[in-house]
Amino acid sequence: MEEVGESIGSKVLSYEPRDEAALAALSMTSEEFIEEVLPVFQRSRWTKLILCENELDNSAIIALAEVLALGTSSLKSLDLGSNRISDEGVAALTRVLPRTQLEELILYGNAVSNAAVSLLAERLQSCSLHTLDLHENQITDVGAIYLARAVRLHPPLQSLDLSTNSISDVGARQLLTAMRHSQLNFLILGENPRISPAIRAEVERTEGLIREEFKIMVALCSVRTVSRLGQHSLLRELPIDLIRKLSCMYYNLPDANTL
Repeated sequence: MEEVGESIGSKVLSYEPRDEAALAALSMTSEEFIEEVLPVFQRSRWTKLILCENELDNSAIIALAEVLALGTSSLKSLDLGSNRISDEGVAALTRVLPRTQLEELILYGNAVSNAAVSLLAERLQSCSLHTLDLHENQITDVGAIYLARAVRLHPPLQSLDLSTNSISDVGARQLLTAMRHSQLNFLILGENPRISPAIRAEVERTEGLIREEFKIMVALCSVRTVSRLGQHSLLRELPIDLIRKLSCMYYNLPDANTL
């Protein structure tokens, strides 16, 4: 596998493989990113860019958004966790999301509030994100409700991390309802002290059930015939009633007794 080297001031960076750049925990400033990394990014075929645990502020993200707005990037995964990014930077990035191929956006440990979440929720309907990590930010029930509405209208989103924010039972209930009526398989709400144990347990139960349903549908798609269902490894130890219910839906059978 070919290794590509670049220099940022006194830092020597290695990108390996060619389609991925891991530039985490380098104490990289926005000036260094804009002057040294961004030109390399524009020439690259990177599909994954890891920039977590640096010192990037809104100016770096605005500059990155301007490049992404060109619509020529192959980037699918962007990790901006634990930097110095606030609503201004997230808003700039959010506005260009529909012009990108991004499937995973990681923004944990920044200063993202409800204002940026509102815009992000609106753009979710016109982009390809399936993973969104917003844990350890400044999001309250208002932002949670924005996202709950968006989840129901954005089928690709499968994973949403809102742990370590300021969400209560009000926002959690909205997200839980949205989860039941969407393709969201993972909803992470840990370390939100205002969420009651009862609601947290309900989220965990719903998440587990959705994962079981997903496994069953994958199995149904692969075996194609009812007679081979019992042979599929994904169906072991799953509730038989749930298997029968989804099988009837998939094969358009009148009732479970047909199986």
